[in-house]
Amino acid sequence: SRIEMFAFAMTMALSSVVGPFFGQNWGAKLFVRLDEGLKKSFLFVFFWGVFIALIFWVFGEALANLFSSEAQVVEVIILYLTLVPIGYGLHGVLALSTGPLNVLEKPLLASFLTLTHVFVLFIPLAYYGSSIYQLRGIFAAAAFSKIVSGTLAFFVVWKVYDSEKTKYNIQLAGKI
Repeated sequence: SRIEMFAFAMTMALSSVVGPFFGQNWGAKLFVRLDEGLKKSFLFVFFWGVFIALIFWVFGEALANLFSSEAQVVEVIILYLTLVPIGYGLHGVLALSTGPLNVLEKPLLASFLTLTHVFVLFIPLAYYGSSIYQLRGIFAAAAFSKIVSGTLAFFVVWKVYDSEKTKYNIQLAGKI
């Protein structure tokens, strides 16, 4: 958990400002700024996750040795840092998605995405994976559930945003 706090610090910082940024620009109907802001935010968290995964792959053993001198514990930490970070980039996309969805008055959809990540994907896959591959199966399930839920969140946010933007443009055209 200490290592993941480092990994997600930038993502959590960005996700805490995306909601207000999105809300302010949505209210001002600055769609070009929103388009650019969302794209850059999603790209940043994705590539930040990839960067952190690379750091963990390269320095995983050294990091593991900082936390324990017991060979079994070090082995588990290395396995974790090898598998789970594969999904960090798209997990960041999932974390970022709640802000725009809340602003667009879709909090249930934001909750649905998070709950899907945990209860529909991770828990069943971890249970299944652990029965076949033990700890490796649980860690692989964590990575896979992050990848799938982050990808789903990306498409959902853009679909909802484009739909709401289109509704506004149609309403505006009707007033002219």
